[in-house]
Amino acid sequence: MYQQYKNYFTSTDDTNAHFFEIAASPYPSFFYEESLFFGNDSHRIHIIDQFCGKRPALFNHQFCTNNSQLELMFWCSITLDSHVASLLHEYVENPEPLSPEKYQTAEAFILHLAETKCDFSPLFYVTEAYLKSTSEDFNRYVPKVLASILKLQAMCENTFIKERKIKLKPDAIAHYCNLYGEDNLDDCANAWVKQIASGINKKDTTHLIDFTYASLLKMVLIKFVDNKGVVKKCEQFEKFMIDELGIRLARESGLALYYFSGLAGKLVNTQANMPLEHAIHDLKATAWDIFLLKMPETLLTPNYLPEINVSYVATSETKLYELGTLFDVQHLACRTDEEGTGIPLISLSMESISKKVDDVAIQKLIKANEEISFRRMAVSKITACSPDKLKAIIFDLETQLSNLCR
Repeated sequence: MYQQYKNYFTSTDDTNAHFFEIAASPYPSFFYEESLFFGNDSHRIHIIDQFCGKRPALFNHQFCTNNSQLELMFWCSITLDSHVASLLHEYVENPEPLSPEKYQTAEAFILHLAETKCDFSPLFYVTEAYLKSTSEDFNRYVPKVLASILKLQAMCENTFIKERKIKLKPDAIAHYCNLYGEDNLDDCANAWVKQIASGINKKDTTHLIDFTYASLLKMVLIKFVDNKGVVKKCEQFEKFMIDELGIRLARESGLALYYFSGLAGKLVNTQANMPLEHAIHDLKATAWDIFLLKMPETLLTPNYLPEINVSYVATSETKLYELGTLFDVQHLACRTDEEGTGIPLISLSMESISKKVDDVAIQKLIKANEEISFRRMAVSKITACSPDKLKAIIFDLETQLSNLCR
């Protein structure tokens, strides 16, 4: 592995390429060796590990040409889905209405955060609310949730571990007030919301999620309209992504294989003759789930070396957990001249599929898809279809779906 990268970097002056090897990394994770959950059968919070229980190994020009060790600082962050962020807010501000199961799950999760001192981020929660809510609702509710998260981040961990009480540390409060230039945590939360929202490009984020939504629409149409086998359906789906969308989406490709094999269950649960608005709502919700699952690889960037953020998703949705455990990020290719944008190689759990579909055919399909991924890693700038073209594609696909639904 090292020699492969050494050969590349010694034959080029490319100082902007950075390769994270994950599945092949010899180093165990500092943080999580596998996915885990907190709570009980009726309510759980899952932490999803998509990094194979490994610590990413970084290969770049400095490491491969200077024979010098990289002094890296790894830190862990947990990206909260919207349900978890809301549950933490309820636990902090108004725990009485919570069911015993939800209360115990929230407490167990907060206890874990206190014991590990992991950073936890409402980035996804704010992004989803910013794109989906009215301005009035966003400004009314989101700062309250972030105020509760700030209180958890400013609490004394030892007190919570021993007494299960949230006791704020004066020095932590002073830190956040100094950081945001405010006088109290509520005003700090307002400033934090504005800071996160200012960094969200609505148009670009919507464009990214629409790629996934279009892929899911096509996936459903292929299954209901095309009577060919699993491999042929997958090939048709791959052709749609490359020829129409101008981009190959790794998780969507893997999910299509599961879906066409009849193994997706509730992950993509669109049925013929269901109301069209329900089908669209469910597919858009799944698109948002996949967007959340992509955040850890987005946050794994060389832009802030020597610091490296290894991020995990926390969710209370069983469907999202099941979707997340299907995939592992094997490898991530990044370029600092492209703002650290990473092109991942995603592996798919094949155990269930190999029982349903001819193994030779599946391995051939996977090999072909991996070759596409590797070829696209060598391209520093991928040109996907424009927002206007994507909207036209989605309109056409929704029109086709309307003929199957009611």
